[in-house]
Order: sequence, then structure tokens, then C-alpha cells
Amino acid sequence: MYARSNPGRPRRRRDILAACLLAACAAAALLSGVAAREEAPEGPGYAEKAARTVLISLDSCKAGELAPGGIGRLARLLAERGVLFAEARTCLAAETMSGHTSMLTGCTSATTGILGNGLYDPLRGEDIAVVQDSGYRNHATIFEILEGGRPELQSAFVSGKWRLPRFLAQGADDVVASPSSGLPMTPELVARVGRPWRHFEGDLPDAYTLRAATELLRREAPFFSFVNLAWLDRIGHDSGVDNHNRRRALRQLDDLLELFLRDLRRLGMERDTLLVFTSDHGMDSVSRYLNPRRILEEAGVAVRHVHAEGHCAFVYLENPAADLRRALERLGAEDTVEVVLPREELGPLDLDAPRERAGDLFLSCRADTVVRFKNLSLIYPGMHGGLSSQEIVLGFLGPGVEPRPGIHERAPGTPARVLAPAARVPGIEDLAPTLLAWWGMEVPEWMDGEVLDVLP
Repeated sequence: MYARSNPGRPRRRRDILAACLLAACAAAALLSGVAAREEAPEGPGYAEKAARTVLISLDSCKAGELAPGGIGRLARLLAERGVLFAEARTCLAAETMSGHTSMLTGCTSATTGILGNGLYDPLRGEDIAVVQDSGYRNHATIFEILEGGRPELQSAFVSGKWRLPRFLAQGADDVVASPSSGLPMTPELVARVGRPWRHFEGDLPDAYTLRAATELLRREAPFFSFVNLAWLDRIGHDSGVDNHNRRRALRQLDDLLELFLRDLRRLGMERDTLLVFTSDHGMDSVSRYLNPRRILEEAGVAVRHVHAEGHCAFVYLENPAADLRRALERLGAEDTVEVVLPREELGPLDLDAPRERAGDLFLSCRADTVVRFKNLSLIYPGMHGGLSSQEIVLGFLGPGVEPRPGIHERAPGTPARVLAPAARVPGIEDLAPTLLAWWGMEVPEWMDGEVLDVLP
């Protein structure tokens, strides 16, 4: 029990005077802080060369969502201190597995052999919804290239998506994965980053994923970290886009990314870390579905199989020599179909893979339409996969990141560091060769991507 040392009115007067003095000191500190912030430079003085690279995949983030009202602070940061491409595209099908495979191998879908989340294996007669056997992938990732060429350089694969690590994390020194991936995290790693909580479909929330990435940077300081943030994709599938849930998720992601950048500053890594921001595909709200099998069979075309990938599908015919033209005409007459092409004409879409993977024809629906999957119609309010969801985010931030005069032009009506496409729109397959070139490593001839000239 405590008693007053001097009860009564004098104590109250002294309390008031002390409170006034404290308020005056706080006001002075606030004003000095504001002045300091106004006089402070916009960002850190970057080191001459980055000591590490962090590639962050904002799963399903549309290019237009990296803007005020969405991920606004990151957009402003890239536009003022880094490089942000006004336009960039992912591969087809615009799906998680194909997009990240192209991102990490530097190859188009036709070259990797991964044309979506899954594939149809005609030899086994098996439709694989989500491919997990890395043997289906035709080329190595940059993790495997680093492991083979520069094994002394540490790497980390931190994935919010459950489906990525088993297929793409080979060669990484540290792997953070959802329990649903089937890849156990070591007790030491769990002790450092905690045991993950997951969505009912197995994906991890972004707050955990970024905390794990930060902890690995603090303890291991990997030369290359890949970080997949899955929650925006989960919200998009569960509620669609252009609604309150999606906008709130974008603002929350912006907050988390700002906290991550503050953590880099606290760790003393902000000045010498190259940050790359991209996405694997976009997202659209859907309200209609297309059933290619029913349409073709009603027209007398025998269908062997339809492999659906969201907005798009690869169709295998029983007798393509007799029925292909009729199938193209019938599907092309549907108002929900945006593009339908035979396999022989898929070169411009980088889908000219063998028939075993690409089927006899490819179709892509309009943004509001999804291909019926087995006996289901609308699986989610939000979907992706086709041409409408190819636009992605692509930005760089860190040491040496500059627009190159004569190569890149400013996008009309934008800050100087927002770049318009040059001779070609940058693709997701450009990331791996760009990073390898920046690391001083040889870019394999089999890579389809080009080196983006934004790094020294």
C-alpha cells in the first residue's frame, strides 16, 4: 500500500505544471521530428553493389493494383527510387505453377513443359490437377543453377503457396513451406520462425511468410531469397476482385511490405539488398462458365479429354484429322470464347508444346468466364488462367537500379522511373536471366528470357 507524500491542493498544482511541461516537451520533439523528416533524404544511399537479392512474388497481383488505393506505398517507392515497368506479362496458362516455373527457369511454358497448374498425361490417361513431380519440368531453376555453379552462396525458398516447394525448391538451402506441401521443416527452422498456421486449402498467411523470410535474412543472410506471398490470391479466389475484401487485402499487403522494408533497415540490409517485385498472374471475377466437352459433343465431335486451367483449356480430340476444323468453328462461335487456336498456331502464345502437353486445340475465355472443371461449374468467384489475367507486376529496387537512356522510355503521364515497354513487353521469363547476368553468372542458352537492362 502506497500513501501520498504530500496530499491535497499543492500536489494537484504540481501535477498540472508537470503535465504542461511534459506536453511542451512532447510538442517540441514532434515539431523537430517533422522538420527532420522533411529534411531527410527520400531513401538510403545505396551501396555500389548489392550483397543479396530478394525476389518477392505477389501472387495474383494485377498490374493496376500496384497503385494508390491498392499497394500504393510500394508503387510510389518503386516509381521514385527504383524501376517499375508499366506493362509486363506472365506466361499461359496464367496459373501459379506455370508462372512460377517460368519465373525461376527463365523459360516459356512451351520450353518448361508446364502449361498450367497441372497437366494431362495421355500415356497414363491421368489428369493431374496440380503437378508436384519435378520430373515433368524440362529445365533447371536458378536455385539448381546456383547450387551447381556457386554452391558457396546460400539460398532460401519461402513459400506461402503449399504447392510450390515440392516442385521448384530443389537446390535451395533453406525451405519454408506449408505442412500441406508434405515437406517437413526442420525443428531448428521451426524454432526460429515458428510453426505455420495455414488456410483451409493449405496456404500460409503473408504475415507468417514475411516473418519467416526476415528471420532467415537475420540468421542466415542468404545470397538469394525467393518469397511467395499467397494471401492476395486466396482472397481473390474466395471473393473475386474489385470489391471491399480485395481492396482491404491489398492495403494489408502494402502494410506488411512496409514493415518488411523497415525490418531490412533495422537489420542494416536496406542499402545493399536488391528487391525484385513481381507476380505470377492476375485475377478476374467470374460469373459464367463454358463446357467445351458438351458443346463439341453436341456438334458431333468426339472429345478424348478437356484439361481445364481456369479461364482456358487444352482440348484433346479422338479424331483430330477429321474433327479439328469443326471443333474450332464451333468453339469460335461462342460469345464467351476470346481465342481458340489449333496447336500448330500456338507459337505466338509460347504454347507450341508437343501434343502430349498442349492437346489439339487451345481456347481462352473472356475475363468473366471459367472453363467447367469435371462436373463443377463456378469453383470460385475469382479465377485466372487466360489472356485476360496475363498482366503482372514487375519492379526493381536497390543498388544500381536505374532506367537506361536510349533503352527505356518513360511511360506517358508517369514518374520518370515508370518505364514503357521497349521493343517487346517484358515477360516473366526475363527474371531468371536478368538475375544471373547481374550475379555475373553465365545465362544458359536454353533460357528463352532476355536480360532486362535495369541493373549495372
